[in-house]
Amino acid sequence: VYLVVFNMEELLTDAPSAEQYLRFWLNSVKMHAEGAPIFIVGTFADTLSSDERKLDVEAFLQRMIGDKFKHVARNEKDSLVFFPVSNKTGEGILELRQAVIESAEQQVHANITVKMRWMLCLDNFDMMNEPWLTLTKVQEIARAAGISNSTEVEEMLRLYHQLGMVVHLTSTQTLANVVVTNPQWLLDSISLLIRDPEIHSFERMEELESVGLKQDIDLLFSKGLVTYDLVQFLWGSEQVDFLLAVMKHTMLLSEWEFDEEHDDKMYLVPSLLQESHTEEPLPGALECRLDFSEDYLPIGSFQRLICLCVTHSSHLRNSAIPVLARNYAKLSFGQKTELELKEAGNVITMRVGNHLMASTCLMIISSMLTKLKEDVLGRLSWKVTLQNGNQFIPYDEAKEQNIEPWFINIRELSKSKNYNDIDVDEFVKLMRDTYNAEEEEELEFALENVANDR
Repeated sequence: VYLVVFNMEELLTDAPSAEQYLRFWLNSVKMHAEGAPIFIVGTFADTLSSDERKLDVEAFLQRMIGDKFKHVARNEKDSLVFFPVSNKTGEGILELRQAVIESAEQQVHANITVKMRWMLCLDNFDMMNEPWLTLTKVQEIARAAGISNSTEVEEMLRLYHQLGMVVHLTSTQTLANVVVTNPQWLLDSISLLIRDPEIHSFERMEELESVGLKQDIDLLFSKGLVTYDLVQFLWGSEQVDFLLAVMKHTMLLSEWEFDEEHDDKMYLVPSLLQESHTEEPLPGALECRLDFSEDYLPIGSFQRLICLCVTHSSHLRNSAIPVLARNYAKLSFGQKTELELKEAGNVITMRVGNHLMASTCLMIISSMLTKLKEDVLGRLSWKVTLQNGNQFIPYDEAKEQNIEPWFINIRELSKSKNYNDIDVDEFVKLMRDTYNAEEEEELEFALENVANDR
């Protein structure tokens, strides 16, 4: 059950800002917890001059919600789509609380029957008072509770993971070997790295400087690059590899293999890249647009896409050093293919310098977005338009007309392919193998065209 809280006074005085705020949170809940009840709560009920002002709020919310957010809970008592409350007088608080309780009791997960031995395991996890346990230790605790079957242990961990009581990722052995019994520890650990330096300064800065990591901190916040030494200092050596694997799995971080100046192993954290950047447009590039505006493009999606692109680029021979900003990337896939990616609102624009590789680059980017959707976001949809001369044509129309060079390639990786059962390393290898094969085919196509022209 989710509560989206807003200030009714602010909505009535600055409707555009209020709508942007509400849409962001409603879309976020819809994406990450589709089907969950959402209670829209309006505060400062005591300051509204009349009931007519509440009806103004109601009319605004009705228009905004429409048919898009079907799981918004209704305020049956007041016949509204929101719950007006006052933290000052207590108005509406009890009614809201009762409505939330009734809604929660109706949820499927609140009525799941859990085996007593599973509950005993969960109690024993808590008694260990550790933020994480090895899978071996969990299996030991399970045996003591009467669970000798490893399949049942997996079923138990899967349920507790789905309910958010533990975190157990299984796409790689490094991830599978650790069960996080305190999910807050995971968030706290990641926030030691991903943070706004102007708001959250490092408490151990003097210690960082004394051990020679001052330059590492500067590099992190100036270029979004973090050294292994720094993450080892922040997280401790025992679980540094696990935490790196988690961030890699969730596409918050990727290995950086373009820097020859530093001997230390380095990683890119795109969310820490700078906003400002002087773009370097590719001359004569072919453009396509991926439009997410029918739904929305969640914050951080573009940065996760950069993670996959940088990893893919680093595994292709003779790729140039990427030029990166928080909403812009100029990369190369090998020596022959340069492309630009740019985020603006709910649109990602891709521009490809080598027209013969335009179709392959679009296929790679689309596959990466599908991987991002299946592994992290759960819900993501977009429409593609392709440049054809001075106009842009919808993807299906361009495909039907076999518009070159977007549809000259022989092989195509289906967008419906399920990438959820492979880890990021396997996925990038698949992209690399596909790209190399496509590059050879496009070269053959070009040579055939030259021969025919003669």
